[in-house]
Amino acid sequence: PAPTIAEAVAARSLSGAVDARAALATKRDLPDDVEDDGLLDAIGEALLGTILCAYAQGFSVIRAASAHYEWGVDCAAVARIWRKGCIIQSALLVPIADAFKKHPDLAVLLQDGDIKQLVGDAEEGWRDTVAAAVLAGLPVPAMASALGYLDALRSERLWTALTQAQRDLFGAHTYRRTDRDGRFHTDWPVGD
Repeated sequence: PAPTIAEAVAARSLSGAVDARAALATKRDLPDDVEDDGLLDAIGEALLGTILCAYAQGFSVIRAASAHYEWGVDCAAVARIWRKGCIIQSALLVPIADAFKKHPDLAVLLQDGDIKQLVGDAEEGWRDTVAAAVLAGLPVPAMASALGYLDALRSERLWTALTQAQRDLFGAHTYRRTDRDGRFHTDWPVGD
């Protein structure tokens, strides 16, 4: 999945909806002068975490396509090529290339110890930045999406289990349980 990349595409589309945004725009009472108090560092951490998750998602898409079409893509080589001469070039591609060189079969970039450490070091400021932006009504969809992606990857159980229950309620599609094998159906109580 590549939710951060999808949010970036959506943001580009929204930026073109000038008339709709103008019609719906609201004035926010934002402070004119903001004390730094580590805010710039937190924003930097948020950008770092977001960028690393976007790269992780992009490489996951490349790996999936490579496996499906039997292309044999070398992700370490891709990262090295992107490092120089590409619109997404970044110094971050050096540790990314190193990660894929050390672990050519790395399923998710964020599993590499060095990348995991970079993301972990950025997490507090990233969360603070996303929370502050949301509370202020400022859109940060890619940052929030990347953080949600990270949280989902690190969760053994996801909210999607509720979707199975809803599908069973609406259409008797059954669901799986975590405590035993098999597929189950429940006669759900229906309200008034």
